[in-house]
Amino acid sequence: MTGRRKEINLQLHQILDSLIIALAFWLSHTIRMKLGPIFENIPEFWIFSGLTGSIPPLREFFLLMAIIVPLTPIVLEFQGFYAHPLQKTLGKSLRQMFRTLVVIGVIIGAAVIFFKQGPQSRAVLIILAFVGGAALLLKERLLRRYLLTRISREGSPRTRRLRWTARRCQEAPLGTPA
Repeated sequence: MTGRRKEINLQLHQILDSLIIALAFWLSHTIRMKLGPIFENIPEFWIFSGLTGSIPPLREFFLLMAIIVPLTPIVLEFQGFYAHPLQKTLGKSLRQMFRTLVVIGVIIGAAVIFFKQGPQSRAVLIILAFVGGAALLLKERLLRRYLLTRISREGSPRTRRLRWTARRCQEAPLGTPA
């Protein structure tokens, strides 16, 4: 694969991951909105303290979305998340995603201090970590399965190149260069 093609594939994966994170953010907000009334009647323990009460509309989370959605794929790239998808184990993917979670968390913390705006709902961010992480892992596993199927069906790039060369040599008459 040429360098230009690899770069385009990387950018497509980053755009797709940004869309996945945006959808996961919306889903996390929706889950939190639906869970709020369920936990209203439970005495306030520290576990459920983020789930009681009302939640602001999604537009109130725009600052967090503006940080999380575009920066997550960039930080994932710096962690090596997009490199060698066929050679990666689940544990390595989880470690890369955890390091990305820490970096994004620090960036969110700095933004909250700098813009003097508290997080609207910490529960949305916690749910986002699980929903977004699961969605990105699912996408990575589906990509891996697609690539393995394609390689098993068509062969590796080296095998395809050898087949092409062999066909070319068979088609060329004797005495002429292939």
